[in-house]
Amino acid sequence: MDGWRLSAVVHGLSVGRVAWVGRGALVCELRSPFRMPVASSGQEAIYRAAASPRLQDLTQRLLLSAVASRDGGASAQGVKWWLRFNVLGAGLSPVQHLDSTSPRWQKLEAESRLMNFVTWLVVCRPSGRPISTRSARKYVSQVVTWMRRVYSADFAGGLDLQNLRDLLKGMRRELGDTPVRRRYGVRTQHLRQAMDLCLPRKCRRRAVRSMRALLAVAFCGLLRGGEAALPDGEEFDPRKHLTLRHTVLHAP
Repeated sequence: MDGWRLSAVVHGLSVGRVAWVGRGALVCELRSPFRMPVASSGQEAIYRAAASPRLQDLTQRLLLSAVASRDGGASAQGVKWWLRFNVLGAGLSPVQHLDSTSPRWQKLEAESRLMNFVTWLVVCRPSGRPISTRSARKYVSQVVTWMRRVYSADFAGGLDLQNLRDLLKGMRRELGDTPVRRRYGVRTQHLRQAMDLCLPRKCRRRAVRSMRALLAVAFCGLLRGGEAALPDGEEFDPRKHLTLRHTVLHAP
């Protein structure tokens, strides 16, 4: 319908491309009439829900559930450090309400604060352990995504953060990059030793037997935590969560 001019004839006034005006008939250049839809009997409550505040609350809750923590990303490690850097360190609000029309000096100030945040992470090591530039870049991404998702605000009003990218390059050149830590997996004998220590084999309690079976299944199937455990705030449901009946125990 691109290029069509729709006009509504309401008291002799033309309103251009506005399609719905009251219950008036719509007329286009092809003289094809369009009528306002009318809710059938029993559907009024369904359409009234479109203006309900509860619908907006549900939409916001579902948006925050885009991440497993169901908080919009507020519990991400990068966001936690960003809150501490601003509130406990700089004494500033961690939330910035800037858009494309905001003054450029405010955008540059927001970018400068983000760059100082990255330098603080890598140099000051607030966690007590080295933070690589790779991790710092990931933390920045978490902050930007969280602010966009929760507050519908582009960081620094959508300013191109080229200076931030150059800062990360300079860090790698001047400070080097922290080598990736070697992570050692759990071997079968280690898992058995841990289970025998914390969950004795001779114990006949159902909870202990269930936990041993769950750990064995999770290890052999390389299951993720969300598959072998319950996320925060979620209740156990035997229809979708692992139970003892999902395992078969073979006698040695």
